Amino acid sequence: MSILYILFAPLALYIVNQRITFLSTAIQEKKGTGAVKSESLFLGITLLFVALMVIVIQSVGPLG
Repeated sequence: MSILYILFAPLALYIVNQRITFLSTAIQEKKGTGAVKSESLFLGITLLFVALMVIVIQSVGPLG
């Protein structure tokens, strides 16, 4: 396993966890469809960024 995964994984998990928390809060508090759509968009962008970083780490190869 690359050392980049060890550095990147905790940060990615924390950010995705926060986005899911924000989305569930918007749903539970019935903030409206705009807030839910906004949080869904941010969650999607975050997951896309995480996938992109995994591809970049895979292309760099093992460093450790």
